[in-house]
Amino acid sequence: MDTVSYIWLGIMVAAIIFEAITVQLVSVWFAGGALITAIVTMFVDLDIWAQILIFVSVSLLFMIIARPLIKDRLDKQKQPTNADSVVGKIAVVEEEIDNINGKGCVKINGSAWTARSSDDSVIPRGANVRINKIEGVKLIVSQEV
Repeated sequence: MDTVSYIWLGIMVAAIIFEAITVQLVSVWFAGGALITAIVTMFVDLDIWAQILIFVSVSLLFMIIARPLIKDRLDKQKQPTNADSVVGKIAVVEEEIDNINGKGCVKINGSAWTARSSDDSVIPRGANVRINKIEGVKLIVSQEV
């Protein structure tokens, strides 16, 4: 194995380490491209531009083919939290919701949550509201008519 193959294997190791640190599917494609380029340079003496062309082409090919499959698999592994289960449900306003003054509280399933109106309207105490989404620790709600 010549020096050039070792360089490509070094690039592969660096890409794997970077991917392990970030875990964002950013550099794993370059690891594959570097591995294939290292294997090719073991058997064929190529100019640097040809090696770079192989590296870029294989990396892009890995990204185009494998990324959607891996990304889809990773997205399926996400589990909704218990908090997500309240989205779409009806809650009762315990404290008037007023976005301008930064106040408001609703109660759902026996738990009190800070709440804000989705359309900046003031919602009186005792009103029923639908939970649209969660932003941080606040429920974003709209008044049920």
